[in-house]
Amino acid sequence: FDSLSSSRLPFSIHFYLIGILFLVFDIEVIFLFPINYLFYTMNFFEWMYLSFMILMILYLGLEFEKLEGSLKWFF
Repeated sequence: FDSLSSSRLPFSIHFYLIGILFLVFDIEVIFLFPINYLFYTMNFFEWMYLSFMILMILYLGLEFEKLEGSLKWFF
C-alpha cells in the first residue's frame, strides 16, 4: 500500500471537449427537423433561405472548431 502515490489517472481534456462539441452539434441538428413542417407553411424561396442559413451556421461552427484546433484528432 503506497499512500503517497496519486490515485487519479491521467485523462485527456480533448475527450471531454469532443463530447461537449458532439452535444452542441447534436442539439443544432434537432433544429433541422422543423424545416419539414415549415416547408408547407412558407413559400419555396423563404424555406430555401432558412434551410441554407441553418446549414451555414452548422458549417461555420464546425470550421471555427477546426481552426481553433479542437478537432485535431479528426482533421
